[in-house]
Amino acid sequence: MSTQKSMYIIAIVLLAVVSSVRVNAESLVDTSVSIVTETEGVVRNDTLEVEAAGPAQQNTETELETSEKISQGFGTGSALTQVVNALIAGSKNEGEDFCKALDASLMKQSDNNRASLAWNASSYEKNINLKFQGKDPAQASLHESTQNAYKEASAALKSLKPKSDKAIDSVMLSRYQAIARSLLIEMNMVLKAKEFDATRAEDISKLLNQTISCIDAYAAEGDANSEALATVKSNLGEIVAGWDASKNSFGVEATVEAPEAFSLKVTQNDTIGEEEKVPESAGVVSTKEELSLYVRKVVQDSDIIKEVSMTDSTVTLKLASRGKLFGFLPMWLSPKVSVNTAGDVSVKYPWYTGISSKKVKFDAETIKSELVLLGLVSEVTPETYPVDMSMEYRAKLVEALNVVIEAKSTPSVEAKEVEAIEEVEAEVNVQEVPAGDIVEVAPQA
Repeated sequence: MSTQKSMYIIAIVLLAVVSSVRVNAESLVDTSVSIVTETEGVVRNDTLEVEAAGPAQQNTETELETSEKISQGFGTGSALTQVVNALIAGSKNEGEDFCKALDASLMKQSDNNRASLAWNASSYEKNINLKFQGKDPAQASLHESTQNAYKEASAALKSLKPKSDKAIDSVMLSRYQAIARSLLIEMNMVLKAKEFDATRAEDISKLLNQTISCIDAYAAEGDANSEALATVKSNLGEIVAGWDASKNSFGVEATVEAPEAFSLKVTQNDTIGEEEKVPESAGVVSTKEELSLYVRKVVQDSDIIKEVSMTDSTVTLKLASRGKLFGFLPMWLSPKVSVNTAGDVSVKYPWYTGISSKKVKFDAETIKSELVLLGLVSEVTPETYPVDMSMEYRAKLVEALNVVIEAKSTPSVEAKEVEAIEEVEAEVNVQEVPAGDIVEVAPQA
């Protein structure tokens, strides 16, 4: 009898425990990060499959888009967080194209994790609608803005069409759409939390801001698409701007991104396309693309410039100057003339110039004097006002250097007569070297 009573007592206790666990589990539904939508499945479009054919027939043109339905329980909020963490880390690889780095990071994830992304416009609706748990009014405002942005941006993302009929464009657009939605969800979950992680919000905001460019790269042009894309950019941009304006109050310092290092190189082999429009003058050059076109035109029309290269602080011209190695072997000397932001002019000849004779010698002082007269550099190196290397200034400088150097390299009538006499004497005393034997000696590293 005592045994039966003990069994009853144990059963009652177990029932109470089970009931308590069930109640607690149900109460967590409104706060868990791992809530997923109640739709039948997630329609994914994140893989490419080559058509089943012989190896000779397989190529990128036969790639087929594949869509698969994943059971909704396959992906969870915790898996989504893992993917977002991986995307944040992977997209920070320096020297890589951002969109390529982002995609590579995504495809390194397990299929389980990729399935957790917000592939549908209605993904993670319950998470988005969770109540704010923090205390800071600024945090609450950002949370509300993110909720509204997700609802508007997600619907607009859904309506976007890829830029072409190629499977790769459809797949890539789908991936970036899902990433953007997922970042909004994660931002929403971070902002709603009682214990606010401002550093994570900063990382997600940066990633979200850059992802906009990836969506733009694969979205089709056209009125309908343009309107949807504008909605996406507006909503995502508001989240980024809102966070940037508020993050100081959360202890996150505003970071000033270092400008991308300027670099441009134009050679004699660079051509100008038939549809490319060269700026009419150096004075109207305002962009890097216009500068490249204008410099290409100057180089093509020049008899003296072989190459133009530019950095943040210098403009350098590599010249086509002839000389004679050991006094009789025709060769190219190719000196380099550089102007920097301080207005300094330098001329550098290859190391082998010392064992050669030069028909024309370019000196820095003469070139600088001409540039001073043209108002492009100051006679005295400025201490507080260095040269502003704007696109217009660079174009004017290349044009001016070309004129000055060509004038210097054109011999006078008297010089031509002396040169002709020297050439006749050389023919008598030295066997003539064919033009095809002219060589250029590479400078030492």
